[in-house]
Amino acid sequence: MLKTLKPEEFDILFEEGFLKSYFRHLAKNPDSLLSRYLGVFSIKINRQSPLIFMITENMLGTDFGAIKKCYDLKGSLHGRLTKIDEYAQITGETGLKVLKD
Repeated sequence: MLKTLKPEEFDILFEEGFLKSYFRHLAKNPDSLLSRYLGVFSIKINRQSPLIFMITENMLGTDFGAIKKCYDLKGSLHGRLTKIDEYAQITGETGLKVLKD
């Protein structure tokens, strides 16, 4: 997965000790549900501001049929509703349709 980073997100990611603690946690907890960071990159085209992005592993894996609900967690209250169809309302399952916290 590719995700662009705001300058504030980049600063937090590279705050002293964060990545060391992150990798230590993943080494001790190989079944952790935390995203696996594969790299952080910056691209500058001509005179534009650099575009900073990170690449992570796909968190969904390969068994898509087993997914009952999928959420995008942000911790924000703004724009955090997702419309779901009648089937999802009845079964409580939304599959790969991304719900919001």
